[in-house]
Amino acid sequence: MTEAFNLYFEDKGQHVCEDDLKVTLDIAHFFAFYKVINAKAL
Repeated sequence: MTEAFNLYFEDKGQHVCEDDLKVTLDIAHFFAFYKVINAKAL
């Protein structure tokens, strides 16, 4: 993911490292988007 960000920001002269990123998971939205997965079975 950092590599993708760095490629995107390369022309702007910015650099992103792992410490700059924060990834959060929203399980409710995940299951709302992927309705094929039965969340109750898990």
